[in-house]
Amino acid sequence: MVPMLLDELRKKREQYKIELEERIKVLEDLKQSIEKNVQRRGEIRKEIDELLGRIRTLLAEKEKLRSTISEARARKDNALKELSEAREALRRREKELLRDVRPDLPQLKRKLRRLEFVYQTRPLTPEKDKEYMEKILSLRAEIEEAEARIEGDPEYQRLRERVDELSRVIDEANSAIKEAIKRLNEIDDILNELFPQLDRLRQESDLLFREFRTMKEEQRRTSYRVRELEKTLRDYDQIITELERRQRSRRRSEVREDLRKKAQEIYNKFLQGKPISEEELMILRRAGFI
Repeated sequence: MVPMLLDELRKKREQYKIELEERIKVLEDLKQSIEKNVQRRGEIRKEIDELLGRIRTLLAEKEKLRSTISEARARKDNALKELSEAREALRRREKELLRDVRPDLPQLKRKLRRLEFVYQTRPLTPEKDKEYMEKILSLRAEIEEAEARIEGDPEYQRLRERVDELSRVIDEANSAIKEAIKRLNEIDDILNELFPQLDRLRQESDLLFREFRTMKEEQRRTSYRVRELEKTLRDYDQIITELERRQRSRRRSEVREDLRKKAQEIYNKFLQGKPISEEELMILRRAGFI
């Protein structure tokens, strides 16, 4: 009965031992997977931090560019208003300076351009050629005299310089707005690439974290099962050891009983006066009969 029980116990112990080894292997694999998971999540956090840093920098630059555009537009609007007033003042001053010039300077210049066009593009007789040339020279002289009067006037020059200055302010504002808008578009293009990258990294991080929690839970359950199996194996070892001890003790008792019975038979033979061999004598000694 005991040998059969021991065989069954040893088989069960071997099954538990195999399961324990498998569970320990699972724990080792889980440990490596968890370490890789933690490492990758750390890398992703670093990448996310770098991306967020770039995004924050770009967003701050966008805000600064919007302020630049707003300020440039304000400068432009003010300059346009002043420019309109300055041009009107310039026209009034020009009219004052040329009030005795008839027709006015713009009309004189238009008339000169028409005469020059006809003179240069049409075939003329010598008389007409001379006539046109005299008119052209006369008009040029009138225009030069009028312009000299204008150019020599300090108030006109001050207004002219103010118009030029305001025009430069407007041009500079337009350039600043154009450059800022160009940079804003570039930043938007960059952000349109960075935000999807950020989303992908966050999704990967979330997935890894869910996998991490699943693996940690599996690790917890497996560790608990390993402890159970280790305790079960210790219990089995104790039971098997005790049964083996009892089996050995029983065998020794059976051997002693067999020896005693055999020695009793030899002793009875000796009492009957029958001869005994040396081997039988040794059996009597081992059994304690002599």
